[in-house]
Amino acid sequence: MPPERIYTSEDYRNLPEGQRAELIDGKLYRLMFLKAQKIQTYFLSMMKYQFTFLMV
Repeated sequence: MPPERIYTSEDYRNLPEGQRAELIDGKLYRLMFLKAQKIQTYFLSMMKYQFTFLMV
């Protein structure tokens, strides 16, 4: 198994425009897009609504 890559601040600066990520201790964490977060929030709120409806 190859060793895990250690990312640098230069790797972070060279990300494509609009790519959201965080560099923490040599690891690059790509962040979810805002649209995906909105979709996730919508589905979670719908699940909460359905659960509340079933409990009545």
